[in-house]
Amino acid sequence: MTSTVFWIAAAAIVVLFAAWRLRRANHTLTTILREERDHTDLEPAPGAYDTADEPVSHKPGRHRKRH
Repeated sequence: MTSTVFWIAAAAIVVLFAAWRLRRANHTLTTILREERDHTDLEPAPGAYDTADEPVSHKPGRHRKRH
């Protein structure tokens, strides 16, 4: 009987922890998306898209240079 109560309590704790983590992740995602939406609502700086005629170099491999 006591082992059943233990497993039910353990399962309840796991469920509560998972729900708490999902709620925090949802809040974080909402914040990030709101900031991105606010950032894209701003008008681009003058000359921000003037480099569209320049060729773009595409190389396979890592995108960031190691320093």
